[in-house]
Amino acid sequence: MLRSDCINNVRCTVKKESVKILNKMKTTRQIGDKLEEYVLLKVQEIDPNARLYTNCKQKDIQCSFAYGECKKRNTKDFTIKEDVWLHLNNNLPINTKKFCFLVNENVNGRKLVTLDLEEFFRLLHFVNEEGRLKE
Repeated sequence: MLRSDCINNVRCTVKKESVKILNKMKTTRQIGDKLEEYVLLKVQEIDPNARLYTNCKQKDIQCSFAYGECKKRNTKDFTIKEDVWLHLNNNLPINTKKFCFLVNENVNGRKLVTLDLEEFFRLLHFVNEEGRLKE
């Protein structure tokens, strides 16, 4: 069924089903919140005091050992924006042992994490011969 409206003397025709779908769509912020909640719960398994911190309209994850940010993309490919990475790193206090991480999720739901290379090598010291974390 088609609906016709006249807006500013421009005739628009829209399918009612399309309007319903658009009304149910979530905002980018709502989609990103789901990823941040998931990552925060996983980090809280290690550090129960981890929390979300709002900075410049962006939500960052803070815990005793790291700062993190989550980005949900509606594309199949993963991209890392340098300004996002720099923003995250610039929030680190001077002389801290904390590190930054960036979690990206693509349209297929695949999640990848980005670390500074030196932090990756530092974390490898906690891995045993089987590729598992040392206890």
